[in-house]
Amino acid sequence: MIQYKHILMTLALLLTAVTGAWAQEEVLLTTVTATGHTSYSQSSDGIVTVTLNNIDSYHYTYGWLNSGSVTVEAAQGYTITRCVFKQNPSSRPNRVLVDDQAPFTATIVEVNGGEEYYVSAATSTGDAIGDDFMNGISTIEVYGYLAEAPITVEPVAGKTNQWTFSMPGSDVVLTPLYAPAAQLAENGAPAAVSGLEIAADAAIITAGQSAQGTLLYAVGTSETEKPALTAFAATLPNAKDQTAAGNYYVWYYIQGQDTPQGQEPTAENTFNDSEIMGPVKVELLTNEHTLNIKQSPNITVTVAGTAKTPTDDKVTPVTTGQEVKIKAATGYKFRKVEVKKGGAAAAKTITIGDMELTYADGDTWETIVSKNSDKIKTLSGRYIVQVAQPAPDTYTYIHVWYTGVKPSDIIDPSKNYQWGTMEVAW
Repeated sequence: MIQYKHILMTLALLLTAVTGAWAQEEVLLTTVTATGHTSYSQSSDGIVTVTLNNIDSYHYTYGWLNSGSVTVEAAQGYTITRCVFKQNPSSRPNRVLVDDQAPFTATIVEVNGGEEYYVSAATSTGDAIGDDFMNGISTIEVYGYLAEAPITVEPVAGKTNQWTFSMPGSDVVLTPLYAPAAQLAENGAPAAVSGLEIAADAAIITAGQSAQGTLLYAVGTSETEKPALTAFAATLPNAKDQTAAGNYYVWYYIQGQDTPQGQEPTAENTFNDSEIMGPVKVELLTNEHTLNIKQSPNITVTVAGTAKTPTDDKVTPVTTGQEVKIKAATGYKFRKVEVKKGGAAAAKTITIGDMELTYADGDTWETIVSKNSDKIKTLSGRYIVQVAQPAPDTYTYIHVWYTGVKPSDIIDPSKNYQWGTMEVAW
């Protein structure tokens, strides 16, 4: 499948707390040290911001003194679990508050005429603690964790049934829900259009049919190598957009139908993209033709504005759509000019052994195969063999004095074509 319906993929996270927090180990995010008493915001490592309000005084040893408040907030993406408010000397007890909400605020309260202070530390929920707290706040240790990014599950590039994601710092439960791949309607596969010239303004294949999505097409030059996904489009490939006569290979797939708006996705209304299918082999004919002219010594010919001199009463090549002008030579005057389409090369037959094959002069053996596909076929792009095999892994092939005939060879009725037998190991 090429494009996957993400709406049908869910990922449940195995959590360790009913609060919805990720299962993570608490770490020390940063330590903030008192450095002054002026009202300001102090950012530590870009993770935690400490804001001072109405701190009356500051001592380089004892930290923040007198009345006021200290607010601790975390940067976006971080969660504070607890703050440890410390005093100097370190022998005094720490003041610790644990909560999963920020900001944290510590208020310094003066008692005993300013000889002692205590800290009332509270969160936004209103919880508070208080105790004797001599000499103010000198440091704050802030603990917490970095919130993890959402898990993204994506298809593996170039794979049809593989997805990938980065494992987070917790257990996960992966629950894939599958949408079926879109299918072609009965007899809905596209087919080649035969007899088209390279200049024709016509689709080279018939449209595919599917009630479960939209057919997309891309033209390739190989029957084994699929075009890039960016080459596919809903428009049918056109002969006039190709560059030269020869064989073309049309690949296609079904872009699966999305869930209709307002409906829940089910296996009946939501479809993933199909695999890339094909190719459909199409032979485009040359658009260069021959202008056969009777009485050519008595006229001049111009093709697309360029004068042409007939050779053996013929001007070639003349491309489809080019303007042809003829002019009578001096002393002559046209009474009537007739233009008729020349027929296709006359069909002929050649008998090799007891098999009769149809061909036309100038045909390659690949073309002859297309005219006699019930009797012969191309094997591995190298040999012309009979469709009927004499035995498993054994083929009857055409050769001339034991040199195999290639698909690109032009038929030569004067040659002594024969059948030979070969065994293959693949």
